[in-house]
Amino acid sequence: MVYFACLGYGELYLDGGKVGDHVLDPNWSDYDDRTIEGLLYPYDDNGKKSVYYVAYDITAELTVGKHRFGAMLGNGFYNQTARTVEGRMSYGTPRFLLQLNIQYADGSAERFVSDGSWRCECGPILYDNVFVGEVYDARREIEGWSEPGFDESDWQSVRIMTAPSGVLRAQQSPADKVMGTIRPISRTQLGDGCYVYDMGQNFSGWVRLRVRSSPAGSRYILRFAEELHPDGTLDFTSAGGTDQIQHDVYIAKGDAIEDYEPRFVWHGFRYVEISGFPGEPADDAAIGVIVHASVDSGGSFECSDETLNRIQRMYRWSQLSNLHGGVPSDCPHRERLGYTGDGHITAKAAMYNFGMASFYRKWVQDIGDAQNVRTGFVPHTAPFNGGGGGPGWGSAYVIVPWLAYRAYGDLSLLRDHYEGMKRWVDYLHGCTDDGCIVEREEPGSWCLGDWCIPGSIELPERVVNTYFHAYVTQLLGRIAQVLGSGEDQRRYEARYADICLAFNARFLDPDRNRYSIGRQGADLFAYALGCVPPEREPVIRNRLLMQYAEEQGGLRGYGHFRNRSAVRRAGRLGRDGYRDRAGRPRRISRIRLHDQKRRYDPLGEMGRAGIPQSSDVREHQRLDVRACGGLAHVRTIRRFRANGREAAGYFEARIRQGGDLDDQRNVCRRLEAGRGFIDAGSRRAGQRVDRHRAAGSLAGVDLALRKRAAAVRGRRLCKGGQPNRSGVRQISSELVSSFLTQVN
Repeated sequence: MVYFACLGYGELYLDGGKVGDHVLDPNWSDYDDRTIEGLLYPYDDNGKKSVYYVAYDITAELTVGKHRFGAMLGNGFYNQTARTVEGRMSYGTPRFLLQLNIQYADGSAERFVSDGSWRCECGPILYDNVFVGEVYDARREIEGWSEPGFDESDWQSVRIMTAPSGVLRAQQSPADKVMGTIRPISRTQLGDGCYVYDMGQNFSGWVRLRVRSSPAGSRYILRFAEELHPDGTLDFTSAGGTDQIQHDVYIAKGDAIEDYEPRFVWHGFRYVEISGFPGEPADDAAIGVIVHASVDSGGSFECSDETLNRIQRMYRWSQLSNLHGGVPSDCPHRERLGYTGDGHITAKAAMYNFGMASFYRKWVQDIGDAQNVRTGFVPHTAPFNGGGGGPGWGSAYVIVPWLAYRAYGDLSLLRDHYEGMKRWVDYLHGCTDDGCIVEREEPGSWCLGDWCIPGSIELPERVVNTYFHAYVTQLLGRIAQVLGSGEDQRRYEARYADICLAFNARFLDPDRNRYSIGRQGADLFAYALGCVPPEREPVIRNRLLMQYAEEQGGLRGYGHFRNRSAVRRAGRLGRDGYRDRAGRPRRISRIRLHDQKRRYDPLGEMGRAGIPQSSDVREHQRLDVRACGGLAHVRTIRRFRANGREAAGYFEARIRQGGDLDDQRNVCRRLEAGRGFIDAGSRRAGQRVDRHRAAGSLAGVDLALRKRAAAVRGRRLCKGGQPNRSGVRQISSELVSSFLTQVN
């Protein structure tokens, strides 16, 4: 086995060939102590550090005789100096560590490590920056540099550097890999030797450039963007503007055919402008290369409505484009950071769609490393790279492990980070003047409250901050219960109840029956906490649903944190309808699909193939999947084991018919979620559900019956169910029929 650790990015070579198929490796982390300057707010970098190494089994490549290892290094996030808006946080020049362990057939063993005998030389990569791009001069390529027998006598000796303070950890998160290619759908000439290629899809990766018979020294410039101006030129606005243009430069060496792909950078783009062609380029001159973390496709959804299917496709592309280096980023080009607020609001959708267990385990370690060990404060990006936020960001340290436990049933993540989660929740508790209401976190910090509320943000940040104080306190009580800590459970449950009382006392307007300003999700925060007084619930509920309808399903009214659940909660609260301002009865199910079509159809009409950050569709591509959970009327419900603890590691799917889907032949054609799949169809005469599940898995299906009967596995089923049918056990007989099946 060979073990390869790198501060920055690195590629390992053996006998002239690259070892493994990873790219942009190893995973990014908080590597070491460093000098931080120019932050947007005061911050005491007092967290833990980690360095990841990759293990390769190279037994098949080793034979009796001489072998030669080589390494090519890139700056990555370790030596990032181009983008400094969040601060100047470079660690220094890249470096690496290698160890080869050999076990011989006779039982003896030998170990080789990188040391001062290694030699180094500057190669063809003249410049690389993860936010900007790469400059590659093919004339500087050194033939045979990693092959046995190469003469490196004129190379320089390496320098032995002080080891970083980070703990060496085995990389277990899915590595970034080349996941596919895309051929452009069109090519437009802008001028002599300059062409714009449309890949037809937003994605993260790069362009494979092929040039023919170019004189040595010919320069090709590739510039990347998501949008075009009306005149067909690149619009760089969404990716950081003209001050941060993603671009690669290739300098030809004069061969008949030359192929180039960058090594230590990725781009988020749909369009690429390539200048420098001496004539009309060949059809294979530019091929898109898709690069992201190699997570498995753990789930899928398909239904009869093409708008919903398009949202699902857009979501998957956007999510995958934001998975790099074991970090879920907020966008794949402009910021590329592990913003914790963005990360936790998309985590549940990611777990439904992809195999994310080891990915989130690594990122939760990043959050734990970024936590201030002295105060318990959790910053807004992990690994830490500046940026603003608030309690809604740092609370990812509790929310993501809980969601991962619910999805995968793994208690170890909760156990490993339980003390860190307690320090965060207790830190928030200490940020209040009365033990409940949180004005903000660190003194002088950049607190955003809710984020990307259309128009101006009027909702006081203390409403959002206190909501998250209550929410993570509640979750920590549940986690304590799961881990068997009764004392902690009682303490956090009591504190949660106190915060809810204080939330009502501070923010409920009894004269107007509303919370705070009564808009931008204020009432939704109260509903999410379960603190709306029963006697005020009908009035507040009706106004909330009326606002939801008037604000086009939240498009004009809510920010990230509340928009995520607005559709789902409106669906629950609106089952019995509401009255509009004229007193006319309305049903929320009649507006949900229409409103979300108004949200997403313009993106399809514009040809967008990714989801923007906000209602401004020219914003940068990111994970705005806030409404998708309720659109398809498919969601999961929580169940409990007999001992009262939360069940985990499986889901029950509720498939409901509603909105304009009433007249469609199929509501949900297929739903996959890692442990099997559910096929469902809908007819006007009722519903038919056929389920196929993996052995030993659990699944539940709710049938929202509009008629008196439906069919389960081809047999008619009346409301109330068939509890004696083999393999089907009735667990509820409310307005919908619920069944739990154990497939043996």
